[in-house]
Amino acid sequence: MIEFAAVDYRIRTAKGETRILVDMTGALPRGRYVLLTEDPQSRIALVDLFCGLKQPQVGRIVHHGRVSWPIGRLTHFRSGLDGYSTVEFFADIHALDRRRTLDFVREFCDLDGLLARRMTSWPGQASLRLGLGLALLPDFDIFVVDGSLLVGDPNFQRRWVEAFHERSRKGTVVMSTTQKAAIGMFCDYALIADHGRLFITEHVAEAIDLYPSRAATAEAPEPDDGDDID
Repeated sequence: MIEFAAVDYRIRTAKGETRILVDMTGALPRGRYVLLTEDPQSRIALVDLFCGLKQPQVGRIVHHGRVSWPIGRLTHFRSGLDGYSTVEFFADIHALDRRRTLDFVREFCDLDGLLARRMTSWPGQASLRLGLGLALLPDFDIFVVDGSLLVGDPNFQRRWVEAFHERSRKGTVVMSTTQKAAIGMFCDYALIADHGRLFITEHVAEAIDLYPSRAATAEAPEPDDGDDID
């Protein structure tokens, strides 16, 4: 569950200030949601907020459980380290066994010798496969997704979908993606952000028609420092 206590959050883009949440108080119960907004930049901002990467200007957000990074976001696994060092660093910060983590990556992620190379030289799809594989290992209670989930060959997709279903079935999933197939597989509800509020509906297809998912531009939103969930 994620709780919001009198949260105000604003961002600035080239179009000016956008108020993402306005005096938002309430709780997001455990469930599997697709996150929908009127524009992609607001969706990115909400993902950062849900993951704890950004903080609201006013109020606070409380996560009941351990929350993931933005799973599927390509830039999260584009370090200057080689693959081996990246996996070992990941294992250390998440209190995982290094050897077991490396063994899992070798077996699950189909990286074909890339681990010895700097990750900045990896193809984007390979970086995504590593990130998706590693997301299965920490003991997360809240999984926040931002980007592509169905990547790689069909065998990798099938393995990952089965593993993620099992891994996330007792937790909360908040998914920001343009992949309708992934939404159909993982989301039971739509979480709509509109006019500073959050709304939940079980009518996912109708909600997507009203708030169609679109890819974001390269410009990242910046915080401006200056039935409704309840």
